[in-house]
Amino acid sequence: MASLAVKYRPRDFSDLVGQVHAAQSLKNAIEFKNIGHAYLFYGSRGVGKTSTARILAKALNCEKGPTTEPCGVCSHCIEITKGTSMDVIEMDAASNRGIDHIRDLRENVWFAPMRARYKIYIIDEVHMLTTESFNALLKTLEEPPSHVVFILATTEMHKIPETILSRCQSFAFRRFSLKEIQARLAFILKEEKKEYEEEALFPIAEKADGSMRDAISLLDQVAAFAGKEKMTVAMVGVVLGIPRQELFFEFLDSIRNRNTKTAFHIIHTLSEEGQNLRRFIWDVLTIVKNITVLKEIPDNAELDISPSLRDELVKQGQAWDSRELMAFFDTLFAMYSSPSLYTSSRSSEVRIAFEMALLDLFDKLTRPSVSALLSRLKGLESALSSGMPYEEKTAASQKSLPEKREAAPEKTVITSTTVPAVPQPPGPTPEEMEEAESRALLEREFMAEEVDTQTGSMFG
Repeated sequence: MASLAVKYRPRDFSDLVGQVHAAQSLKNAIEFKNIGHAYLFYGSRGVGKTSTARILAKALNCEKGPTTEPCGVCSHCIEITKGTSMDVIEMDAASNRGIDHIRDLRENVWFAPMRARYKIYIIDEVHMLTTESFNALLKTLEEPPSHVVFILATTEMHKIPETILSRCQSFAFRRFSLKEIQARLAFILKEEKKEYEEEALFPIAEKADGSMRDAISLLDQVAAFAGKEKMTVAMVGVVLGIPRQELFFEFLDSIRNRNTKTAFHIIHTLSEEGQNLRRFIWDVLTIVKNITVLKEIPDNAELDISPSLRDELVKQGQAWDSRELMAFFDTLFAMYSSPSLYTSSRSSEVRIAFEMALLDLFDKLTRPSVSALLSRLKGLESALSSGMPYEEKTAASQKSLPEKREAAPEKTVITSTTVPAVPQPPGPTPEEMEEAESRALLEREFMAEEVDTQTGSMFG
């Protein structure tokens, strides 16, 4: 019995999930009879590069073709699907990378197809060819016979020489999103009449890391374990070795609460169960990143996470400080990306590095923040300028603040109608003013006489 990955492999352009731009471009080239002599498909693993190459080969060699809808039942389509066609040659450049293999290819391209319309060469992982092999292929790739079509596929386009790239029509194959993978897995399970929990598809899609082929292979593995029973989240965790989701949040809580004992116990449990600690660290980093993003952008809809997980991450973000999250991520990522750990295959070394990174993280989280230090320095500066010890000044300032501010007494509002008119004193009469002026004049004369008596002269 064929595996699910083989059974549900795309058979035509309409069945090619996700790679709409590549499918439409190739269909237009066939429809308008503008078929290129060399194509380059590049992208990560399991995104449909080889499947598209086979679909293109069927479209060109179908008895009804060239056509955008190969029949799938003629002898050419069946042979290409099974991989037994004499005119569609698939090469693995990883094991046929030498100059001798390319020389044989150069000699054979000039022979006409045995039965089909085109002789098609599909060279997978073409970046594995040696420099000499690329140079030998260059001239043939530039001017091949009219009956030959080259389809090159690679996961590392940057390793392809520019001279080769300039002679090919290049198509980028993107990684699949979690939603696209989940939709495809749900379609397969319905076709297989298999019961499943919706939440069980998420960890499979996440572990596939954008590869549809890997996702279907993982689904096949879990389905074999489930048998006739309903596929559940717990089954997926057991089969794929994925720690339960609650364990990640227990670990996060232990870090936030500075609980070293609990954090080390979780690491010990994972190690005893044979879990991949590097994978656990990466999952923790992903969760911390998502918490930080949702904390800063609560309405972010671009995160490929389930609704239940989103709610939990938002809840976690409310309990965490942004500075602590960044310190958490930086410390773990520095340990995870350490070159010494990439060359190590021993889980004990990863565990030691993980535990020491946690101790370093706890030390960072217990240090006062820069803002707290600046606040303390300002308090000390103020205390020195006032001549009062910093502690006493703080206590005094706390005592000076009432614990509960009493309400101010209500004020009586007096309107203009209730205020009594204040009588103004009457001004002096003319007679009184004249009498005051006369009195002032007499006083001036009296003072002048006193001055003249003492000095002998009024002007001295």
